[in-house]
Amino acid sequence: MDHIDHLEGQNPEHCDVRYRTEGERGWPASLYENQTSDFRYAVIDPHFFTVYQFQVRCMCSQCLMSDWSEIYNVTSIESTPIGEVDMWRDCVKSHASTECFLTWKNLSNSQARGFILGYVVTHVYADGTEKQINVSTEASSPLWAHYGRIWRLTSSLKDVSSVSISAYNSLGATNASRLVLPAPGVKENPQKIQVEVTQENLTVSWDLSSHFSDDLMQYVVEYRVCPPGRGFDWMKVNKSLKSAVFKGEFKKYTAYHVSLFSVRNDKTLLLSTAIGYSVYGAPSKVPSFKVSSITRTEATLIWEPVPCSKQNGVILYYQIKTDSQAVYNVSVTPDHGNKTLTLLDLNPDQEYTVWIAAVTAAGPGESVTTRFKTINNDLSAFWVLIGVGIVVFLMLTCVTLFCCFKRDKVCPFLPRCLFEKEPDPSNSKIFKQIQINEPLAWICKTIYDPNPKLSKLEIVEKPLDPDGLTRPMMENGSSLLDLTQSDDVTPEDCCRRDYRAREAYSKMVDSDEDNGDSSSSNEEEKFSSGYETHFMPTASEILGD
Repeated sequence: MDHIDHLEGQNPEHCDVRYRTEGERGWPASLYENQTSDFRYAVIDPHFFTVYQFQVRCMCSQCLMSDWSEIYNVTSIESTPIGEVDMWRDCVKSHASTECFLTWKNLSNSQARGFILGYVVTHVYADGTEKQINVSTEASSPLWAHYGRIWRLTSSLKDVSSVSISAYNSLGATNASRLVLPAPGVKENPQKIQVEVTQENLTVSWDLSSHFSDDLMQYVVEYRVCPPGRGFDWMKVNKSLKSAVFKGEFKKYTAYHVSLFSVRNDKTLLLSTAIGYSVYGAPSKVPSFKVSSITRTEATLIWEPVPCSKQNGVILYYQIKTDSQAVYNVSVTPDHGNKTLTLLDLNPDQEYTVWIAAVTAAGPGESVTTRFKTINNDLSAFWVLIGVGIVVFLMLTCVTLFCCFKRDKVCPFLPRCLFEKEPDPSNSKIFKQIQINEPLAWICKTIYDPNPKLSKLEIVEKPLDPDGLTRPMMENGSSLLDLTQSDDVTPEDCCRRDYRAREAYSKMVDSDEDNGDSSSSNEEEKFSSGYETHFMPTASEILGD
């Protein structure tokens, strides 16, 4: 001590020494008066790895007492850390889900008793597997983050059932502290808690004597600043206490979400939640307000609640007013999702104007307006008739199609060409006659039949000609080819040839037509043409197949 050494030549009668630990305010009232000649002072049972601050003043026989010297800092020796790491989980809610992350605080100096080199974190998953992470205080990593005195793992605690953590220094490690993770959103007999917030303190109190049990270890109180603000802290409270006080700087018009948990040997449960403000203000307007449905006498309103960061106080209710002087106060519970209100007993075909505003203890906020018009009676009846007509039309269409396309059934409402057993007559004289008898036949399209059925085929053969072909015979014993190859062809021969060709084709008929009226054969001959003669296969082609 420089100051004391300077006084030694002047034979100081005695010296006063005072000390404190670093961070303490003021100095202790008791002073040590040195009555020995070696001018030394010893601190009995100092805290390990603790910074102590000293000041000295002395007095000589011929001098007055000197001023206090400057502060001298001395660090005590290091030892094995004691106590347990104060850890908790930080759950972040999103629209889709909730993710939780492990967080913990630095050990106090009295617990660390040395420089903490790192933390050993062990995850125990629901399937029994374990995963260990060594968090170094001297190195950075994407696996963890450090904010002041609070540490946080960046990996989610999904599927993790419990966590344990211990801190270590160069001489040893603490006992592992264990945390059974609570199920997010699950409450055990929700109880009301009181939250009082000032700009310096946040006080939480509760009365849960009925929940006191032998396996209850402690309570945990946490608060979180309403997003997007940052701020999160927790405190572990003895089970015999019923209040907790957080100290700090708490902002005006800012929501602090407070939660109370009970910690038992094998589980952690959420008991209650509340919101507190240091200073209340009028809330902002709702983000959206519109009409979701309208009838003749009713209208359903839907709106999005005021975001937490813009509420400026606890929302007591949403107030809705109409231009007909009606007032509705809508509760804020439940406090998630869009809100709705149905206006009843409205007049048909009338315009309405509606206002909405959120209300806190400081009063209503800015209002939002929407307008709508109820439905007219006549217009409603018209759309009802249209709807009924469409339904009837669809039902008749389904019944008709079912009837007409059912196998082996005949529908009298559609032309015969739609049925499966009907042969394709679109290019023959029969189809021409159908077009006359059935006006709707023109809408039919040709349906390809891969297996046509020929009911009857009559062929008259003669011996092979020199060219190897067999020709169908006519009634007079000549073939069609003979007629076409004859040099002496007269107009009468052409007519007879055409007639004979038509007669040959008419011998191939459908079995269903054989059962028809034979009296129409004379009329069919009037509609015959060269189509059959040109397109019908020859006998050799048929026999060759």
